[in-house]
Amino acid sequence: MAILKVEDLKAYYMTDVYGTKRTVRAIDGISIEINENEIFGIAGESSCGKTTFMKVLSGAVKSPLAIVDGKALYNFGDGSLDILSLQEDELRKIRWKSISC
Repeated sequence: MAILKVEDLKAYYMTDVYGTKRTVRAIDGISIEINENEIFGIAGESSCGKTTFMKVLSGAVKSPLAIVDGKALYNFGDGSLDILSLQEDELRKIRWKSISC
């Protein structure tokens, strides 16, 4: 059973500085599935998007980072929950109860 399923996740940094708009595709189409009792590591070169990916998975998305597409579905035993669709108060409860453990 998958405890985390990420589907075609896209998260971009979008900036507008002095009229110059830029988009950095930090996460561009990641899909993974992590099953119960699996150990999963994330490795990569400097500035490849590891921290951004973890921010998105924990729901800690703040401007200029924006979710463009995809889902991050957690299964805490009571069905799938898309963390990207939750409000801040709901995120806080889940982070404290389930993600930070």
